[in-house]
Amino acid sequence: MKEILDIGCGLNPHGTVNIDCIKLPTVDKVVDVNKGLPFKNNRFDEVVCCHTLEHFDDFFYVMNEI
Repeated sequence: MKEILDIGCGLNPHGTVNIDCIKLPTVDKVVDVNKGLPFKNNRFDEVVCCHTLEHFDDFFYVMNEI
């Protein structure tokens, strides 16, 4: 099964693991991505990040984490 990380899923998740900075019914794990991702490297086959990159403090840091 393909593992998909959805960063900033909000109320419309697209992944098998859905993260956001606030707890919502659709969020699997609350994460502040500005501080890094709490997952092993290369765990996910795909990353979805819709309408969220503009909200991070350091775009290049977050892209490196992804």
